[in-house]
Amino acid sequence: MKFLKPWGYYQVLFTGPAYQVKQLHIDTGHKISLQSHQHRDEHWIVIDGEASIAINGRNEIMKPKEHIFINKGDIHRISNSSEGPLIIIEIQFGKIIDEDDIIRLEDMYGRI
Repeated sequence: MKFLKPWGYYQVLFTGPAYQVKQLHIDTGHKISLQSHQHRDEHWIVIDGEASIAINGRNEIMKPKEHIFINKGDIHRISNSSEGPLIIIEIQFGKIIDEDDIIRLEDMYGRI
């Protein structure tokens, strides 16, 4: 099942007792909100496209097969800097895996 977002969509691939695996599809020119989580860590793996990743004020460009780990509390964002769609595999780890565990600091879609 696809969960539509203003930046694209995501699909939940697997869920376990303390983890969840998602595929994120971020449209060209879009980005997720600048955010942090209180209860989960995340591991992002770029599958297709080019990602502009911001974590705690540090920015880097990531290409397919590259990955990065986000600790709970880290302020982070993914932006699609590609000409086409950006596909990320996101693995969430934590005792609480919940879509409400998002603290938005900036959002170009007005969801703060």
